[in-house]
Amino acid sequence: MLLGDRNTLYFHRRAVNRKQRNKISTLKLSDGTWCDDNLTLQEEATRYFASLFSKDDTPEEPFPSERSFPTLHDHLLCHLDDLPTDDESKRPDFEVSSAYSHILASPWDDKDQIWDLIWKNTVPQRVRLFLWLTCRQRLMTNSERCRRGLGTSVVCPRCHMADESVLHTLRDCVESKAAWMQLLAPRMREVFFQLDLHSWLRCNLSSHVALPGDDIPWRILFASLLWQLRKNKNDLIFNNLPPFGWICLNVDGAVSPSTCMGSVGGLFRDTDGRWLLGFNKLLGVTSPLIAKLWAIYIGLKLAWDNGFEYVQVQSDCLEVVKLIRDPTEACNSLSLVRAIDLYRRKCLVTEIIWTPRDANKPIDRLAKCVNSHLFDVLTLDEPPDYLQPILAVDISALHS
Repeated sequence: MLLGDRNTLYFHRRAVNRKQRNKISTLKLSDGTWCDDNLTLQEEATRYFASLFSKDDTPEEPFPSERSFPTLHDHLLCHLDDLPTDDESKRPDFEVSSAYSHILASPWDDKDQIWDLIWKNTVPQRVRLFLWLTCRQRLMTNSERCRRGLGTSVVCPRCHMADESVLHTLRDCVESKAAWMQLLAPRMREVFFQLDLHSWLRCNLSSHVALPGDDIPWRILFASLLWQLRKNKNDLIFNNLPPFGWICLNVDGAVSPSTCMGSVGGLFRDTDGRWLLGFNKLLGVTSPLIAKLWAIYIGLKLAWDNGFEYVQVQSDCLEVVKLIRDPTEACNSLSLVRAIDLYRRKCLVTEIIWTPRDANKPIDRLAKCVNSHLFDVLTLDEPPDYLQPILAVDISALHS
């Protein structure tokens, strides 16, 4: 009541305006004609609400159940126990509960000897867990990634000669096979490389024979070497060495949570990890997604200006990678995505891949160490001093 009568007048006007807006001036009658006569509108409103809350004595028709539900033929009944496929799981009428019930009903032999061989093996717990994932074929190989829709190629990234299955990456790949050949006796090699996955694991994990001159049982050496082979493969993938003759472009974007100011950074390296060119830039107020897109755009522009033809772009943002890999990126609503597509359609041969955040630490530091008053792109022919320790660790990991 601070404003006295004027306050009352304000609320009075608000009520009058709302009353005018809520007024019904025209109605469509049951015969399809429009009516604006006030008397007829009152009668229609009274009749409508009177019939709305009155009892309806109209007899209800029985539910037409006959011929309402289709019958399943014999050739369909035999498929009721099948597990749902990937296409079926994407249907709107798919239920997770039914899929879970099917999975639980699938055959599972908890008395199989292989589980005792795995969990009673005297190796570290992380190795036992790795063996269990191997036996269940749940290792994230390229074949498994493509099956889950997370990858585009099933080819082994080391030998490029076959699909990367669990058995291929641990035994049949060129590098893995060379490691096994150094340990196996000639009489064991033929059988060793012919068994299927489960038979291979069961046969080797149950062996108590020790190598000549060594008192460590073969089952322990076998499990340890399996884990080390997988670890070496992961180090190769996570360090993301580009193919020979390609230039690796690592990019990253950072946004301050307090000021929302964004910045980007990027680093060009050859296949040996040597520094070729670095850059960073202050963007201003932006979002993390836009900042990471800006980093790729600026990096491709510098690659074009410096004559880098074969460029492998590595980003730790999976959303950005999916956006740029989308076949419809030329029609994307984000102008930065369309601009990136234009550069990729030039003479540049580019590949966009995801890299873990741990492998992108030097670029993250480069993106955060920008001049807060300079909005131009700053190119670095030599690595700055604050980046030297991180680069030394990163290069040692690449060549380990």
